[in-house]
Amino acid sequence: MIKIFRQTLVTEFMDTETGEVFSDSREFLDDSVVVPKKKSTTKRKKNEWDDDSRPLLIREDNKLILNEAAIAAMGVVEGDRINIKMQVINRRRYPVIGTDETFGDKGGNLLTKSHTVRYGGKNNEELAKFGYIFVLEPQGKKDGLFILKNDNATDEDIQNDEVAISVQEELDDLNANLTDEEVDMADELNFDLEGLK
Repeated sequence: MIKIFRQTLVTEFMDTETGEVFSDSREFLDDSVVVPKKKSTTKRKKNEWDDDSRPLLIREDNKLILNEAAIAAMGVVEGDRINIKMQVINRRRYPVIGTDETFGDKGGNLLTKSHTVRYGGKNNEELAKFGYIFVLEPQGKKDGLFILKNDNATDEDIQNDEVAISVQEELDDLNANLTDEEVDMADELNFDLEGLK
């Protein structure tokens, strides 16, 4: 005759909001039930960029993904607020990432357990102009701020951007010194030149 000596039932539950996994193990032995301590494990879904040793930010349509190296470099944890602002550094415009605390304001979005940050709308469109995959490089002026450098940017792209910013800064300087009459004359001249094209 065969008799069941021991039977173990393991059930795993997942909190869909936090991603936390709980397991419950019950052992059936001689008509008694032994329930060991409830074990909880936290599992984070690994993304494909986590194995890259460079600190990376990946831009998607409505969110940003930080890999493990970026999380470590920034020293952030789930629940921190992450923000991106545009700054001109060495005559070039860059997106710069940091926490609300580092920037000294409140405008960022929460970092989730899966290392993502909600980032949509106009902000995402603006960042899209700079690329898709970014390497975080220390900003240099303030700890905790990082320049987002396009992983695929060429030297020619960088030079073109520097020239465009240089020309715009010179125009801004010239316009700042003009009187209202001179601004009106410049607008008229610009209108006349546009008509000649």
